[in-house]
Amino acid sequence: MAQRIVLFRIGIQILAAFLLVLLSIVVVGCRTQKDYGHSSQIFLEPAASSLNDAVVVEGVVSPDSSRSGSTPVTQSTPNHVVSTSYQDPIASGAPKSLLELTLEEVFECTLQNHPVLRVQKEEVEAARAHLVTAGLRINPEFVLDTDSELAGDHAVNMNSRLMFTFERGKKRHFRQAAATAEITRAKWELNSETERILIEAADAAWEVLYLQELLELETSLHEMAAKTAELQGSRADVSYADKIVAETDAAELELERLESRSRLEIARIRLSEAIGFDCPMPLRMQGQLQFRPVNEIPIDDLFRRVQRCRPELCSTQAAVAESRYLHSLACANAKSNIRLGPRYREGFDGDADQAGMRFAADIPLFNRNQGGIQESAAEIRKQKELFRATRIATLADAASVYRELLELQNRLQYFRAVIIPLAERTETTIHDAFAAGQIRADQMSDLQRDFIRLRLKELTLRHRFNQLLTRLEFFLGEPI
Repeated sequence: MAQRIVLFRIGIQILAAFLLVLLSIVVVGCRTQKDYGHSSQIFLEPAASSLNDAVVVEGVVSPDSSRSGSTPVTQSTPNHVVSTSYQDPIASGAPKSLLELTLEEVFECTLQNHPVLRVQKEEVEAARAHLVTAGLRINPEFVLDTDSELAGDHAVNMNSRLMFTFERGKKRHFRQAAATAEITRAKWELNSETERILIEAADAAWEVLYLQELLELETSLHEMAAKTAELQGSRADVSYADKIVAETDAAELELERLESRSRLEIARIRLSEAIGFDCPMPLRMQGQLQFRPVNEIPIDDLFRRVQRCRPELCSTQAAVAESRYLHSLACANAKSNIRLGPRYREGFDGDADQAGMRFAADIPLFNRNQGGIQESAAEIRKQKELFRATRIATLADAASVYRELLELQNRLQYFRAVIIPLAERTETTIHDAFAAGQIRADQMSDLQRDFIRLRLKELTLRHRFNQLLTRLEFFLGEPI
């Protein structure tokens, strides 16, 4: 009977201890969830940039796609993560008209389909998970042990204690701050990666537009060369050597045309790859490469606008903030935690039960986390220098793109102001001279081919101009 009473009392003590632990977990869990609900709002967030109505707060505006007859596309990052839900145009039964895209549609399809963007989005979610972990408190510890004398018939004594760990030095605060800075950095990295992918897609689209127009011009060149060779071959006053030269010239132009056609097919597949379609398809682009002059921007204003919205600069700034929080956390780790809780001793041999408190703490005589503090301080200096290096590279890239863009713009403006009117007047004169019988048909064809070659040079300039303008608009974060 006495043994049953002892076992019953032991069971009651274990049940009471279990309920106490469960209650503690519920209370601490509710407190942690409450803190986590506010943690993402009280720490580092990137500064908003109000460039103009076309710019989303803390976002990147895709370049002005009016150069190919479409409208700008806006992507809001980093606070509003890009939705990259995939939709395969072939599997979804998309119409064949999708195979011919505008630049706006290229940007939209890239944002929806590219797998790298979804990978980067998961990096943001992983950083959010780190914030959850950083906000958790240390679990309480419950200890239950029994003892009895080996010799003799003595009752069993039961000892139990419940220990809570209290962190000193605001460790949890700095963990949450560092994790929030990591989220901000991951968002800006997503923004930067999105920009890189959109630039690659735009370059692929410009390449397709360039090759489409190039193929048309080279087809015209070949037709004129073939016509010239035919006229030369039908004339008796033309030497055999001149006839061979004309035929060779026509064959060479046909070879160049076939090469351009091959390059165009490859460029269409690469455009599909740049967009992120699982099934490569030969995409086409609508419209032609346009030339839209831009106003000059003072270099100081250019640098100011670039520094305000560049995602790589914001990312490195968030890395500096994260390293500072980690340094504060390292300094806080030099302070030992306190372990405190109630203890209870049940005596089953007739002695009175005992209750008390237990206190434990490390004495930081030797290890005060000196190495961690020194390492985190070095990490702050490293991140600051990385920010400086990124800033130098970004401003230099923006300046070089802007200067080259202005030089191309001057050449294109000269071409359109001087060369094109001169070519039009000359072509009119050539037709009048041919109608008057002053020049032969093959001579007129040769002169027309020279004009087409000038158009080829101008096309190359327009292609490079649109590439640079795309990069500059991404540097500035808005259309210009």
